Amino acid sequence: MNVSHPIPLWLRCWSWLIVLTALPLVIIGAEVTTKKVGMADPVGLRNPLYLFEREADVSGQPIRIAHLLETGQWGLLIEHGHRLLGWLVGLECIIFAIAMGFLARGRSRWLGLVAGLVVAAQGILGILRVTLNLKAGPELSTLHGCTAQLVFASLVAIAVMASVSWRKPNHAIPSWIRRLAVALCCLVYLQMVFGAIMRHLLDPLAQRLHILLAFAAVLGIIWLAVRARQLDTIGATTWLSLGLTLVVCLQPVLGVEAWIRRFGSLMLPDAVPSTLMGDLVRSGHHVLGTLIFAGTIALTVLLCRPRAEAATPSALHRRAMEGIA
Repeated sequence: MNVSHPIPLWLRCWSWLIVLTALPLVIIGAEVTTKKVGMADPVGLRNPLYLFEREADVSGQPIRIAHLLETGQWGLLIEHGHRLLGWLVGLECIIFAIAMGFLARGRSRWLGLVAGLVVAAQGILGILRVTLNLKAGPELSTLHGCTAQLVFASLVAIAVMASVSWRKPNHAIPSWIRRLAVALCCLVYLQMVFGAIMRHLLDPLAQRLHILLAFAAVLGIIWLAVRARQLDTIGATTWLSLGLTLVVCLQPVLGVEAWIRRFGSLMLPDAVPSTLMGDLVRSGHHVLGTLIFAGTIALTVLLCRPRAEAATPSALHRRAMEGIA
């Protein structure tokens, strides 16, 4: 029996639009940390269109974004650019959650709600990171950075689960491969958490563990990508495995360069001056790590998709009921 997809095409495309909008949010968020401008504005909650308000205290009352560009206030511009993109992703998730609730069928309806909740929680944490900065210190900004990678990976996983590839039957993926893929995701995330602690708090133990776990993460991802291509024949798995292999081979090069630029000089890490190339390398290493984690999650989600069901009367009835739910 041929059952139509439970999620309309435009909503499947919308889920990827959310991911594409969240990517520059991650990039600018990395720049916020690299350039240390997270507290450029000590007010945590402002009008989402703050950058487009007029500067009442400036002659001619220019639009704020134009004034910041003209006066070179890059810290405020980067911080509020990050906040603006956060509001935009949140709005997209609200639309996605409502539309999925009305238009999707079966358990797919819950994907929109999950997307909305994780993004809302991250936004609230971002506001608290600013308002509670004096009380909580850099530890809260570290937590905000760690959860950001979970949120982005969750949005990618939701887009994959809403896709046509998720509906294709899974025939030949052994259970032990699935379990190892999940364990690898945990390892990659743990390695990134130590990286965030090193980046925000300059902790020496985290620095060592981040580097040591990187070896295991790189080898594990390459192994999983090779096995996935051998066992799963759908195009999404093949292309994702190839892309993940290429990116994970580039990441150690960026990591070494980022480490040398911050810890390899004779200056204290916090005293290293901000340069265009240095900031690009450090932020690029962070963003690439986020993409690797999200890619590993996406590959694991594909490998863990439902197994093919035998064409028994009960299975056919269940598929038919899902199609009309």
